[in-house]
Amino acid sequence: MSGEVELHDYYFSDALISRFAQDFKMDGVITKFISSVKEKKIDQIENLAKQVLGDYSQRMSRSLVKSEKDSLDRTGEIVYQVAEKTRVKFPNIPQRLMELAFMSTRPQDRLLVPVSTTRELVLKVAQCGAYSELKKSLGEEKARGIPCKYGCIANSKTLFDELKIAVKSGIKAKMSEKGYCEFEFQLQE
Repeated sequence: MSGEVELHDYYFSDALISRFAQDFKMDGVITKFISSVKEKKIDQIENLAKQVLGDYSQRMSRSLVKSEKDSLDRTGEIVYQVAEKTRVKFPNIPQRLMELAFMSTRPQDRLLVPVSTTRELVLKVAQCGAYSELKKSLGEEKARGIPCKYGCIANSKTLFDELKIAVKSGIKAKMSEKGYCEFEFQLQE
């Protein structure tokens, strides 16, 4: 064994990962956002984040839902077969789509799943290049409110809306306060 640690252990086709990596480069949208808010006040940054990063997250969410089933590996086939037979899509399908998004657009970031039950899904972003870049380029004060949350697929209500899964969502922890972000989704009946 070489002793090297694999960054992710997901089973997605290389073609699918490449397609999302090309279509939804996180670095590009963060750079665009930073250049648009460089001289703005903190309250203006929030509104631009909702527009620029929110649009990115919505487009990616819609694309994930539309095309992920086009190129399924065996694990993906099983996830979707189980969801179809049991009529239970939560949390497996949204979790899988978020993992695909992270793997393809943010491979250096760390997405952890501390809770994944039929009632609740909690996603923890333990390492975030977008937040680090915001902090470096805009300063700690402007990054503190984590405007990047609007572009984070782990915070994407749109993904659940596209999947027609009613959830109540919230942010349990922020990178600027805890050193990680934690997003919670609770299934609504």
